[in-house]
Amino acid sequence: QNLTIYPRNVLDQQQYFFNGNLGLDYHKDHSQLALWAPSAKTVSVYIYPYYNSDLTNYSRKIDLQRQANGVWQTKLKGDQAGN
Repeated sequence: QNLTIYPRNVLDQQQYFFNGNLGLDYHKDHSQLALWAPSAKTVSVYIYPYYNSDLTNYSRKIDLQRQANGVWQTKLKGDQAGN
């Protein structure tokens, strides 16, 4: 088992500072997802057909792209309401 140890307050450094919007930014023609996870190696979002779907029953897996300062983002085209 590999563990990564981060020294205390390391994420307080300027290289990890982010002053933008995180979470979901919904618009009728697109949606943007942003997550702050500076220690992550990959980040994926799973889209399910229903809110109570079995965890293995996802309809789409979307890999987010790493941006500056430990932020992961993706832009989904089209109206994502209800997805």
